[in-house]
Amino acid sequence: MELIQAAGRKAVPLAGDLRTEAFCNQLVQNAVQQLGSLDILVSNAARQVSQDAILDITTQQFDDTFKTNVYAMFWLSKAAIPHFKPGSTIIYTTSVNA
Repeated sequence: MELIQAAGRKAVPLAGDLRTEAFCNQLVQNAVQQLGSLDILVSNAARQVSQDAILDITTQQFDDTFKTNVYAMFWLSKAAIPHFKPGSTIIYTTSVNA
């Protein structure tokens, strides 16, 4: 956050659980409200749990990984796009799981 402010820009930390659609929607709304507009979405959250074998991965681990790595990306994009103007940008990053 300090680097953003040092560049003369504004940042607002908004903590929550990206595994829920309601939080993703609220996150975008809070960002727009506190920043005044939205020009860029960077989806940089990822979850990875290392297991020795697929049989060791629980359904809950699998679900949490997809909700963090895939669903959140979709939900955030869906919430952000209506606030974008021409030239706005979405950046997605991924983990080694991809």
